[in-house]
Amino acid sequence: HRLEQHRARGLAQKVAEIEDKEGRKLGGKARKRLKDDLLHELLPRAFVKSSRTDAMLDLEHGFLAVDTSSRKSGEAVASEIRRALGSFPAIPPNAEVAPRSILTGWIAGEPLPEGLSLGEECELKDAMDGGAVVKAQHQELLSDEIAKHLEVGKQVTKLALNLDDHVSFVLGEDLVVRKLKFLEGAVDQLESTERDDLRQELDARFALLAGEVRRLFLVLESALKLSKAEG
Repeated sequence: HRLEQHRARGLAQKVAEIEDKEGRKLGGKARKRLKDDLLHELLPRAFVKSSRTDAMLDLEHGFLAVDTSSRKSGEAVASEIRRALGSFPAIPPNAEVAPRSILTGWIAGEPLPEGLSLGEECELKDAMDGGAVVKAQHQELLSDEIAKHLEVGKQVTKLALNLDDHVSFVLGEDLVVRKLKFLEGAVDQLESTERDDLRQELDARFALLAGEVRRLFLVLESALKLSKAEG
């Protein structure tokens, strides 16, 4: 429908321009030829959708955080930065130790890194591909029920965690952080300062977000032994 509207407006404009220039009315064949030309011109744009992906680049600590769970979208953002700067040696995060084994250890009773605590959600899978999958929500993760799944060899592939009392999130074995949410500690910090205008409010919110994402990255970098790009 939108394509047809653009074509109708474009056709009327082209016809008016030609008739004004040549001082004559266009016949049916000429109009049809113009109509077909406009269709071929508009078709490539008819299926293009614009989108926005937010990202934060921390040069001091050497990481790019992209607000997407899609690796393809994350790589597209990195490519755009690389194209703008000429060089940008960014790579997807890679852990020296299998994330699945670390996440499994955390709900099996191994100590968590300082600041991290378990949430109430996890996904467990059989070690073999195509095996059973168990998803637990609103569940005490140190319970006997979860322990029984671990005893038969299931491993954790997604795990809900809290960082201090500031953010909650779900960490996957693919190292994607999902469901990132501010908790009371972060909200209280944001509301503790009076701000006079919208710009100050936005600056404060971004500073809070940047600080929490930076803290989260540093904790996970240490816990998962993440590798960094060289250069």
